[in-house]
Amino acid sequence: MTNLFRPSAIALLLSLSLGGCVSSQYQAPKQLTAEQPLPATYQLVATPADWWQQLHDPQLMTLLQQAGTQNASLLAASANIKRYAALQSDAADNDLPQLTATAGIERSQQGKDGVISSRYQQGASLAWQLDLSGAVALAEQAAQQDREIALLRLQEVQLAVLTQVARHYGDWLGAQLQIEVAQANLANLAKTRSIVQAQLDAGSASALELTRLQAQVYQVEAGLPALYLQQSQAELALAALTAQTEVKLTKRSLPQFSQPLALSQWQDALAKRPDLAIAERQLAKAHTQLAIDKAAWYPQLSLQGFLGFVSLGRVKTGSDQQSWSLAPSLSLPAADPMSVADRIDASTAGTEVALQQYRAQVFAVVRDLKGSLDTYNQGRRAQLLQQQQLAASAEAVRLTQLRYQSGMADFLQLLDAERELLSARDQAARLSLANYQHMVGLYQEFSAGLAL
Repeated sequence: MTNLFRPSAIALLLSLSLGGCVSSQYQAPKQLTAEQPLPATYQLVATPADWWQQLHDPQLMTLLQQAGTQNASLLAASANIKRYAALQSDAADNDLPQLTATAGIERSQQGKDGVISSRYQQGASLAWQLDLSGAVALAEQAAQQDREIALLRLQEVQLAVLTQVARHYGDWLGAQLQIEVAQANLANLAKTRSIVQAQLDAGSASALELTRLQAQVYQVEAGLPALYLQQSQAELALAALTAQTEVKLTKRSLPQFSQPLALSQWQDALAKRPDLAIAERQLAKAHTQLAIDKAAWYPQLSLQGFLGFVSLGRVKTGSDQQSWSLAPSLSLPAADPMSVADRIDASTAGTEVALQQYRAQVFAVVRDLKGSLDTYNQGRRAQLLQQQQLAASAEAVRLTQLRYQSGMADFLQLLDAERELLSARDQAARLSLANYQHMVGLYQEFSAGLAL
């Protein structure tokens, strides 16, 4: 992901005469373990929001597009790329001669009664530090690595923001679904209440049975305020993520995949994980820093020059005032060898730290990828089984109501059947939301690179 430095001809000849320049000599790890190969290159996903088009939810796509263009964190990450691009451009210019236009005046006197003299100077000054050690090229390489990390950070922030939008959208739809389930339960309880009331009027039921049923109604109603609060909080979160004062949503079904996903798909996702790519780039930069510290052993050759006019008494620019100078100098930063050696030891340890952090990140990514797929598939399986339970519970209530009306079942049997149905409906709504959130987790873990 980085371009190797190609020194100028003069610098190359000088560096060869002094033993050559330093390079990072870094190669990205290709194999973490015998069973775990690593991607050769990392692939940035240009438009992560496109992944959600497969869910056919235009309301969600609108929110994602608004967040992608208006979210403050994304705009800050984009600006950060420009900042590092400018720093890289500045680092790339450090191996070129620096030309500066100069003009100045100097007035001096020697002794109390000395003659006051004036000296005028105007022209151009030249400063050039030849990159004998390769340190300037390495600094440019480090600046490029910083820019690459900034690009990856942008994708990481993008994934985080779009995932939050999708999660809060699911919270809103999930709350709406649970509200509808609660309202359906209340309607069903009202139907049962009319049956009990008719039995009470006929003298075959007691007021206690009616009171127990009313308590069940209150229990369902008590859960509604929390659901309304969940909807309100989801709306506020979505407004903040999309940089709006408010959002208006309409109820829809929770998006979902039509079938479980295969566990084998996780391996291709390693090349699309920005956090893994960031860890690898940080490892590369640690090696670059080590090479920069090693370059301190090499001498530094610099040239100072001037071309212009120097005159005494008054400003003149004739041929008699033409002036030039050239002053090469050689310095040895390694005059303090203990300090240089200590910095190299510290950077060497830094490369080991970065390597172990990269290894830990790879293992964590593999765990998360496998875990997210397994969580989604098992959750989907539980949801399908629970739908069968819901159908059975509804049929049980219908049959128990008929038996209760004919006197073949007592009230407790009817009440138990109603409770099982209420629980099954509530669990179905919760599993639908959980399955949706598991799907959002897949999107995040696979960095929007999941192919269906």
